[in-house]
Amino acid sequence: MNNSESPGRKWLAREQPFDVGVLDLILPGMSGYEVLKRLRRSENWTPVLVLTAKDDEYDEADAFDLGADDYLTKPFSYVVLLARLRALLRRGAPERPAALTLADLRLDPAARTVHRGGRSN
Repeated sequence: MNNSESPGRKWLAREQPFDVGVLDLILPGMSGYEVLKRLRRSENWTPVLVLTAKDDEYDEADAFDLGADDYLTKPFSYVVLLARLRALLRRGAPERPAALTLADLRLDPAARTVHRGGRSN
């Protein structure tokens, strides 16, 4: 644990079962991207809706590539937020592998790595 993480917040999402998570990308001490990476790396598949002021298409694409299930920018409609959360709840948190493997090819979207024949590309 580094100095910017409080003990209570570091493990809460990993130790408690949640039906859905709402995550901002701009957080004190650690970016929401890093929180999302760590959740997925620990094989926590709780559906995550990113709710943020970052409205650039690359920010949105990065969040999805790191494992976000939905993305909503501020300002937002409360009605739409609730509808999106209900949709995520209906889908639930399916068990899924963090990486895809086929023969000697391994693709890990959360870590943004590709390995082939034991070599990293």
